[in-house]
Amino acid sequence: MKNKPTTKRFAIQRSWEPGTAAIVSFTLESEQAFSRRNAQKANPYLSDAMQAQFLASAAAGRFKVAFLRDLVITALTAWAKNTTEGAEAFRDASEDFNIGDLSIADESNTPFLAECGILSLEIETASAEDGDWEYDRVLIDSAELETEPA
Repeated sequence: MKNKPTTKRFAIQRSWEPGTAAIVSFTLESEQAFSRRNAQKANPYLSDAMQAQFLASAAAGRFKVAFLRDLVITALTAWAKNTTEGAEAFRDASEDFNIGDLSIADESNTPFLAECGILSLEIETASAEDGDWEYDRVLIDSAELETEPA
């Protein structure tokens, strides 16, 4: 049984604004910690199937993005259903609470994310238009390689 948390980082493209993305970083509970916590008390938010999928993902050290999305939806739905802050955040977002809204939400959702195995969740916005650096830009100057070393 694995005892180390898993980290996952990926980009969510902003379709309405080409060249920008939300960079999302997760730290997820270890298989051992998740199993121990859920053995002590029933998980109020995750179905048995989701718990089994979490354990299998944690054991493999790989979480699919779609499953992470489902964990976040489960946690934030519980947050909106069970707290004034969550209900207000959903209402303030015109019932269209998305990754941008989550990036500025208060931390009252943290216990709900934790119940779903998400130890931390960070969101930052990145833009390809902030600089002149393409993904395929060669990072070693071949012409300089032909000169004498310093």
